[in-house]
Amino acid sequence: MSDAGATSDARRALMARIEADRERPIGFLQAFTRVDTSNPPGDVAKAADFLQDLLKREGIDVTRYESGPGRSILLARLKGDGSGTTWAKLYGAG
Repeated sequence: MSDAGATSDARRALMARIEADRERPIGFLQAFTRVDTSNPPGDVAKAADFLQDLLKREGIDVTRYESGPGRSILLARLKGDGSGTTWAKLYGAG
């Protein structure tokens, strides 16, 4: 099989998986966007609560830091087996 054929097969498999589970990320985004973080006061603690609960339910270690009133920072770590590449995703809300 050519590289193009393998890529096409991988793309079809990925799209099938996304389509089969599409309600889960849609539901997550709908629920998350309903969390009131409007400014003022810009309190993100409720959004952090929401994400922290989700991550814990998924078995992901979460550490929470409070940088000020209503200013929560989450550090989540999904441990691998050490055999692959290390990835980092950073997101900040001031």
